Amino acid sequence: MRILKFSLINDSIATSYNLLLPVGSKVLHFDHQNDVPTIWCACPDTNEVETATFHICYTGHEFPPGKQTYLGLTMIYDRKIVLHLFQEHPESPNA
Repeated sequence: MRILKFSLINDSIATSYNLLLPVGSKVLHFDHQNDVPTIWCACPDTNEVETATFHICYTGHEFPPGKQTYLGLTMIYDRKIVLHLFQEHPESPNA
């Protein structure tokens, strides 16, 4: 098991991210590092990966519908912007 860091950055802060994580990974913490939203995960030592979908929502904005888990918030740009992180859970094929 290792703790790995995944920075959520591109040209601007997006609202949705698809990350390839080792199968069985667990999100430990969401914060920022130098104003870059970042997720730290406990990841098993495996070559198998799965896609995990995360959504960042600004305070006061709507977030996509569906089954999601709230993972926390971080404040960037001298605490002027609050970002909330959700992890999407795929719908069960039997649902």
